[in-house]
Amino acid sequence: MEEQGVIPPTRIIKGIEYYNVGAAAQYVGLSITGFRNKLDNYNKTHQVTRIQKWSFPGSRERMIKRVDLDKLIELHPVDEW
Repeated sequence: MEEQGVIPPTRIIKGIEYYNVGAAAQYVGLSITGFRNKLDNYNKTHQVTRIQKWSFPGSRERMIKRVDLDKLIELHPVDEW
């Protein structure tokens, strides 16, 4: 049984966890719109270490790596938003 509060990744490919935008927003603790705004603001201020959205063959979803989500949370904790 899954722990409450743990959001499973949308896909795991070669050991890397990926989340779609909806699951990523839940993981970070924001609404989808709030998450997209934070992601856009992060990418504007961190040009070198931008967070990329990945797509895979056979899927229209855009995925974000869990490592990148953790980086976003670490640099901008939800409590400060």
